[in-house]
Amino acid sequence: MEENHTSILRDGINAIATLARKPLEGSREIITREIYGEQYYMKDGTMCQLDRPDLDKPDTKFVGSLEALAAMIQHEALMLRFPAAMNDSESCRYCADLFVQVEDEKTVRCRTAANNLRYEAFNLYVAKAEVVTDFRPGRKYGHEEFMILLRSQFQPSEDREYLLATLASVTGNATVKSEDNGLAQSVSVNKGICNVQMQAVKSIVKLRPYRTFHEVQQPESEFLVRLSLEEDGSVSVALHEADGGMWRLDARREVAERLRTLLADETSNGSVVVTA
Repeated sequence: MEENHTSILRDGINAIATLARKPLEGSREIITREIYGEQYYMKDGTMCQLDRPDLDKPDTKFVGSLEALAAMIQHEALMLRFPAAMNDSESCRYCADLFVQVEDEKTVRCRTAANNLRYEAFNLYVAKAEVVTDFRPGRKYGHEEFMILLRSQFQPSEDREYLLATLASVTGNATVKSEDNGLAQSVSVNKGICNVQMQAVKSIVKLRPYRTFHEVQQPESEFLVRLSLEEDGSVSVALHEADGGMWRLDARREVAERLRTLLADETSNGSVVVTA
């Protein structure tokens, strides 16, 4: 009787030990290791990452200038620590702390390095150019409206001054005759009986409208100039883009160079990488 009791007790202990060795269905086993600041556990023979709470992810902050972006990077972002997945002293690899990407002529994004095996990065800052302009390529503008537009929404340049001087002779009271062969255009301005002036207008001009951050040199573009005589006798002016949109690439380069200047120390020591 005592032997049977001992056998039952032994079988019960063995059953409990067997159950203890089997993970409960749907449960997570003990975390096995920490990799680049992230914790992982084993599940069905696969290493899985523990979900991180939303509080671990910083909110993206928006700024309106390149100077503000550089100041935030220098005095806030670089004070934080974001472990990078590519830091590997054995293979002499190093990953920068922050990457600043010029997405387009009006947008710059600053993100952290990928800090885990899923290459997850945090978008810390976004700089948006506050460009307000009424200029639209291809749109016809009245003479006076266009003169105001040239002075207020284009950076000073040789061709801007040329257009201002040329169009100054064309007034609402003048009789305008235009000769246009598609490549060049001549305008005859009649200011009375004895004063008739025939002046050739350059078909292509190089201008710098405000289209990106005001802290950089505005990209230069080629424009096709067209003057038209409307039914009411007024003169209209239109500028058509003639560079195939290459100015956008130039704008990105200008913004990237300005950021490299503002972040000279950070880019030289490798903590910040600027791309365009």
